Order: sequence, then structure tokens, then C-alpha cells
Amino acid sequence: MKKSFNAAIFSNTDNAIVFSKSKDEKVTANYNGNGARDDGADKIQIIGIKALSAAGAKYLRLCFIDRSIPGATASYYNGALFINDKRTEDKQPDYTGTVDLDREGSNRLRVAGWIKFDRNEKPFLSLSVSEFQATAGDAQEGDGTGAPAAADADFPF
Repeated sequence: MKKSFNAAIFSNTDNAIVFSKSKDEKVTANYNGNGARDDGADKIQIIGIKALSAAGAKYLRLCFIDRSIPGATASYYNGALFINDKRTEDKQPDYTGTVDLDREGSNRLRVAGWIKFDRNEKPFLSLSVSEFQATAGDAQEGDGTGAPAAADADFPF
């Protein structure tokens, strides 16, 4: 998968787009979007669900589906976005997290998200995916259960 690109995800309105919580459990995705064409990432689909970590933190559980190599099988990568509780300026992201490029989580990318509004004033999440550089206080990670979030107050779209 590309190591740096921009994307946007919107509230999902297509019940046919599902998120696989596990091998045997699929749910309708809450969010759906794609990488930016200008970045050559338009073949990367991003779907997500609202989730609750074992510690009780609300987060967005994401799946990045990379179909960028013609004739190849799609590759799937797991990610998570948490509310950025360290945000002090408007230019800082509303959400921060990671996307794992391997099962061990040792090869990952950073994901940052800003709440924006389209021309019809509908909210969406503008994402920036970039190389991961560990810092103190990195976003927490999901517990993998993807339990539904208790309330939507922190998810404005």
C-alpha cells in the first residue's frame, strides 16, 4: 500500500458495503470512502465502523482495501482512529491513529483525520496517511473486538 496519501470517508449510505468484524461476523459499514485520485490512491477503499475499546474508548475501526495492482488480489489492512484529546489548535487533527501493514503491528502508517463539511454542509472525515514515527503519547489501539460505540456524540458524521 502507498506510504503517503490523502483520502476522505463519509457516512455510508449503501447497505451492501459491509465491514468484517471477524471471519464469521459482518456488519453494515458506518463509513465508506477512497484515497485521493491526485495522490494515485483512488484504488484504495476505506470502510469503517464505530467501536468501543476494552478500556471504553470510542474509536473508528477501519479497513483499508488496496486494489491498486491490476490483476492482483486485493490486500486488506486494519486501522483505528481515536479522538485526539491532545488537540490544542484548529490545524491539529480531530482524530489520530494508525493502520497496520502486517499482523504484528511492527510495520504501520500514521493516520490523521479532520472533520470537514462538503458543499451541502454534510460532515465527512478528511484523512492524511503518512509514514509512522513513534512519539510519546501515541493514540491508543483498539482491542480488536469492535464492540459498537455506546453513543454517537463524539462521531459527528
